[in-house]
Amino acid sequence: MAVETTLARIQTDPPTGTATAFFESRTVVAGVTLVSPWVGVSWSIVDDEQSVEVGGITLSYYQVSQAVTAIANQAKALADATPQPPEPE
Repeated sequence: MAVETTLARIQTDPPTGTATAFFESRTVVAGVTLVSPWVGVSWSIVDDEQSVEVGGITLSYYQVSQAVTAIANQAKALADATPQPPEPE
């Protein structure tokens, strides 16, 4: 019996300055996949004291939050600038 845990979702709450990650576990028993309820963990997105290493670079949680925000804004700008095909009639 193997348990596989994956990151299912991350959401932020800027007014409170927190982020929450939700993890989902799946277990296969006798060919049947059992899915456990999501388990959440939270952290501060404005914390400049806690840090994480990513690709050999140490970033504060605040810097990571700012990078994710910049990526989201860039992806939205690209989507907004990409012409959409016309709807079929």
